[in-house]
Amino acid sequence: MTRWPDDPAWQRLAEQVTSALEPARVRLAAWLGRSPAPIERVVPGLADGPLWSLAGPELCLHPGLAEGGVHWSGHQPLLDRGLHAIALDRWRATIGAVLEAELVAALGGLPDDPRASAWRLGLAAHAVDQADPHLGWTGPAAVHLLTRPEAGLLAHPRAAVWWARFEGTTAPDSPLPAPSIERWTAFGVWVRNRSIGPAAHLPQSVDPAPAAPWSRSFDLPPLAHRPTHRGVRPSGRRWMIDGPVHPTHLDPQDADETVVFGTLGGGAVTLEPAVDGPVGTWRLDSGGMGGQVGSARGVSLTLAGDGRASLTAADGFVGPVSSGVLDMAQQYGVSGSADGRWRLTGLDEGGTTGTLRVSGLHAGSATVHGRGGMGFALPAEEWLTPVRQFLRMIEPVPLRWTLLDGGTKLRVAAPQLAGMELRFSRER
Repeated sequence: MTRWPDDPAWQRLAEQVTSALEPARVRLAAWLGRSPAPIERVVPGLADGPLWSLAGPELCLHPGLAEGGVHWSGHQPLLDRGLHAIALDRWRATIGAVLEAELVAALGGLPDDPRASAWRLGLAAHAVDQADPHLGWTGPAAVHLLTRPEAGLLAHPRAAVWWARFEGTTAPDSPLPAPSIERWTAFGVWVRNRSIGPAAHLPQSVDPAPAAPWSRSFDLPPLAHRPTHRGVRPSGRRWMIDGPVHPTHLDPQDADETVVFGTLGGGAVTLEPAVDGPVGTWRLDSGGMGGQVGSARGVSLTLAGDGRASLTAADGFVGPVSSGVLDMAQQYGVSGSADGRWRLTGLDEGGTTGTLRVSGLHAGSATVHGRGGMGFALPAEEWLTPVRQFLRMIEPVPLRWTLLDGGTKLRVAAPQLAGMELRFSRER
């Protein structure tokens, strides 16, 4: 039989919790395969110490458990968040602490290695939760994972109970997993899933931590996750990673998203932009829509690695291949430019094909002038109207791009726009 401190407050606490301990021990014996030995003696622990700790045959319980009030003081942060149904009262906290400590002792105590210690504590917490579900024993650990992913699992070792459940290994002899970094990141995504993760098992709604703003450098402790918001990036780039993390997704795509970075060992992380896609200056050679093939001269498209795009005509001409238009092209040319933006929205394996979007190239100004020394230049608004209408039309459309001939040729196509296709050559 467990001996409790002689102080009246501790004696009252013992009377209030003892009746719930015995039936739970019976259910714990079924999980463990044998009856865990009851704690010999309970002593008050340190006011700034943990909920419980083992010292030989003694169980040190936090002194706040014997104080007045309803809730255990260690869960005041939960109360401050309004999570009264998840914060443990003193009696449930005491019952769970005694049962968990007895199980840990039966399993051989807590190892010196922090990860192994957290894993064993998580297994014991799972068993306590199953033996007496009304305690809500694993709820506070779920809140930690949901709201403090960047603090890491080791900051709240009992949270390993949810890792064990994710892995599907909750037997008392389950060895400490050696997950891949991809698997650990998948765990972080699972935690944030309200329908199947820890939030789905809580008596109160708890939202996952908001995604942090995008940053090119950050630090993480071991066994942590960092959800980060990545907006639509106006550039032709993906991200290169220097550091011990794995992201859920960093390839270019045409949408806002939350990227979850997972780390096993922790450390400093740096993200550097890489240049991908059809970056460079391209001379427009030909193109067409709906079977109408046209030709071009003196028109170039520049796609910079930082997302700038420019369309330039230098004594240029674009039009269908017909004798009348070609005669006009010999007499007149168009000069001007328009600046806009482009972004890579898809990059296929190998990096020679993908999708992109352009915007703003319908703006700008241009003039029409005579060739062969004709001394006049006039605004080319009327001449450019069809071109500008075309450029506006393609802005909402993902354009399929392909690099050909070792990167010297570029084909841009939009099958959904009457089979539109433009062909370019790289300018050097």
